[in-house]
Amino acid sequence: MADSEDDESLAGLTQNTFLKAPLEPCFDLFSGLLEGDCNVGDGSNNTSNNTITYSDHVLTAEKELNEALKCRYSENRRKISLVTDKEVELIKESRIPNNTKHNTSWSVGVWQDWAKGRNARVIELGVVDKLVMSDILKVPEEELNYWLAKFVVEVRKKAEFYPPKTLYQICCGLLRFLRNNGRAALNIFDDPMFKHFQDTLDGEMKRLTSLDVGANVRQAQAFSEEQEELLWKSNLLGSDSPVTLLNTMVFLIGKNFSLRNGKEHRSLKFSQLTLEAATGDEPEKLIYTSFGEKNNLGGLKHRAMKRKRVEHYANDACPDRCMVHLYKMYVERCPSEAIIKDVFYVTPKRKCLDSDKVWFTLNPVGHNTLGNTVKHLCEKAEKAGIEGHYTNHSLRATTATRGLEKGIAEKYVMERTGHRDVRSLQRYQRPNVQQKIEISRAFDLSLSHEETNLDYAEVSNIKNVIDCSKKEVEIDTLNTKDKVKRCKNEKSETTRSAFNNCTFFVQQDFLA
Repeated sequence: MADSEDDESLAGLTQNTFLKAPLEPCFDLFSGLLEGDCNVGDGSNNTSNNTITYSDHVLTAEKELNEALKCRYSENRRKISLVTDKEVELIKESRIPNNTKHNTSWSVGVWQDWAKGRNARVIELGVVDKLVMSDILKVPEEELNYWLAKFVVEVRKKAEFYPPKTLYQICCGLLRFLRNNGRAALNIFDDPMFKHFQDTLDGEMKRLTSLDVGANVRQAQAFSEEQEELLWKSNLLGSDSPVTLLNTMVFLIGKNFSLRNGKEHRSLKFSQLTLEAATGDEPEKLIYTSFGEKNNLGGLKHRAMKRKRVEHYANDACPDRCMVHLYKMYVERCPSEAIIKDVFYVTPKRKCLDSDKVWFTLNPVGHNTLGNTVKHLCEKAEKAGIEGHYTNHSLRATTATRGLEKGIAEKYVMERTGHRDVRSLQRYQRPNVQQKIEISRAFDLSLSHEETNLDYAEVSNIKNVIDCSKKEVEIDTLNTKDKVKRCKNEKSETTRSAFNNCTFFVQQDFLA
């Protein structure tokens, strides 16, 4: 009877029973055993010594099981670090690039300056007109359409018009500000409710374009191969000194990995560059991996995009100008602490000898210094013949322009530049001066009018000669055909009669 009861009590115990309460100090099974509900041995009454011995074994097993469950639970549980609401807000704000934040703040400032200036002007002139709220968030949505239309026509930059594209960007900044502050569904560019503003902005942009406002926009020029050669020959690029080596790394990394601007250079880290040794037929190479760039920040919108990864192989035929060889030299000249600090561009030492192993300090290069590297290089190279508008962005333009000029497939050029749309890449397909000259000459009449007429006459004579030659060939062909036909006829007639259609002449002496 006792055995059957024990079976019933054990029947309800499963694996889930233990998992539900892994940290409880004891189980019903063990407590039942301790209370003597289970007989041991042959069914006879156990002695006290046997009971104590069995209880000791049960207690030991229970203790070991509970300790094992505790250890297992502590190892598998997630390590959670609690964050405050302020930290969550900071992470949320970090999704917006700093340039976008700056443009949004600047756009709101333009609105506030316009509103305050307009209200002061209305009060000064005593004009019966509405006053606009300087805080755009307080403007009712039904009035926003009206005031935005007024804004795009009246706003000025120190008594001068804003260029059309700048005016549009200001409106985009205002829209971002409104969306980030409680009006997430607002769309002033597509909503029919803002048709008045849309038409006014369109008309104002066209009017400013007709007035030649903002037409002269300077673009960063790409380096030609001849210009880059001048930089090398002028010793502005190379490895002769710490400053020259630093400028060369900025130039080569910006060109070969197509970095956008000074910001991407400033945020460059040693951990983004990997040097792989040569294997078999594959030479040594330097690999660049992006940690987030303008059109691929790795957020929700870019989750399906691959991270930019560029491989650049060593050029053993010209090691003095090879980026891979110069990179290895730069790393050797940097202090080991700089590599641990993971800041790639560090300032050169003020006093340094060629025999020194370390040429650089631990201090990062300043923003302005790094952002103006290419500009300063070209200023020094003006005597060598490099003139024009060159910035750090010229290095990226050089990558795209030279790749397209060399006939490299657009797909592979885009992998290096990081473009997602081929139309964006084609904007960098800019002709150099020599190509512009050739294009201009192609549409010019380089000969005088008389020479041109002479050429036309010569072409006409050549055409007449060709036509006459064709006619002569045709006539000869017809004559040949007629002769062949005649010969055939004569041959057939000869076979029928030897004296057919013949004329005989008889002398008179013979007839007499």
